[in-house]
Amino acid sequence: MKLKKVFSEKKDVQTNVLRQVEEGKVIALQIDKGKTLKKHVSKVPAILVCISGKAVYNEEERKVKLKKGTYVLIEPNVEHEVTASKKSNFILIK
Repeated sequence: MKLKKVFSEKKDVQTNVLRQVEEGKVIALQIDKGKTLKKHVSKVPAILVCISGKAVYNEEERKVKLKKGTYVLIEPNVEHEVTASKKSNFILIK
C-alpha cells in the first residue's frame, strides 16, 4: 500500500492510524508544502521518520532538517512542531 493513498481529504495536515496495539501505535502523517503541524506535546517518546518531502522539526532546544530517509527522536513532554517546505509524508511511531 502507498502512504499517499491513505489520505483522502484535502487538508493541510492529515493523519491516519495505521496500527494500534496496547504498547503504542503507528501513524501516517502528511503535511502540505508551506504548512505546519502546530505546536504540541507528546506524553510518550516517539520516532518521526520522513518518507518523502522536506521539512523542519522544531523545538525550543533544536531544529532538525528532515528529508527522505531521515528521522528524529522526540522526547516526551517537549513542545514541538513540524513545518514542510515540500509536501511531506512521515511515519510516527509512539
